[in-house]
Amino acid sequence: MMEIKPQTVLDLRKQGIYVYDWSNAIHTFLSCPLSYNYKVELGLVRKDTEPSSSLIFGQCLHVALDVWYSDNKNDALAVRKFIELFKDHEEKPKINKKSGKETTATYTTIYGCSLLTAYFNKYRNDTRAIVKTEIAVAEELEPGIYYGGRIDKLLTEPRFVDYKSTKYPNNLRLNPNPQFLGYKFLINKLTGKNVPGEVDILPVTKSKDPTDDMNRSPFDFTLYQLENWRKSTVYHIKHITKCRQENYWPQTWNCDPYFSECPYVPLCTLTQEASLMPLMQSMYNVQHWDFMSPMD
Repeated sequence: MMEIKPQTVLDLRKQGIYVYDWSNAIHTFLSCPLSYNYKVELGLVRKDTEPSSSLIFGQCLHVALDVWYSDNKNDALAVRKFIELFKDHEEKPKINKKSGKETTATYTTIYGCSLLTAYFNKYRNDTRAIVKTEIAVAEELEPGIYYGGRIDKLLTEPRFVDYKSTKYPNNLRLNPNPQFLGYKFLINKLTGKNVPGEVDILPVTKSKDPTDDMNRSPFDFTLYQLENWRKSTVYHIKHITKCRQENYWPQTWNCDPYFSECPYVPLCTLTQEASLMPLMQSMYNVQHWDFMSPMD
């Protein structure tokens, strides 16, 4: 098993060793291999695109919760850390296309602080002992094929925990779930034990009290399920490797993932190959994302 530190994933890539995760790599590839090439292999990021407030919001919550648990459940310290990290990334109010009226932003510093406070009050008396938080590791699924992940928390029970901040807590499928299967595979290898999991849900809602849907849902998978996950993941990674070797990334035309237009649509609507490189250079920056590095 390999411990992953900041820059490890990018440094390994320079040596021709690729570490894959579910959401950034494999899920993107299965959605559209060409999009994967632009995003992961080439590291193309639109110059005119603001960072995702919802993504950064979730990352900042993770850091604040890590601070809270690591510092004897110090509310003020955790909230200050959240504000420090998120204050420059708040969601801006938007104009409703149908009504023409301005809608209030959801992902704000004030909302994040209130959500954290609700979480602290709900779980302050939780006495479960923590072994470690923010566990970044990678393991070979078979020789030369590496899969990595960052597990939010490991308890002494033993049990591993994944935080999820989401607008749709009731739509989260626990079983099967390829990301959670990957986490269990990694934590089992790390501990040498059969460790169940738990998702710690922080609901994002403007219409009701967040504590209504704030819960901790246990999940687990059998060794049979884990082996099927491993085989499937190896198959997908070998497909990625084949595309890289052949330098051909097919399109699946999934142009509106997550209810918004894919950032690479301008590249896919070009009428001639000669325009590809000039458009890449004018519209995109190259910024490879180290998906295993935590926020500071």
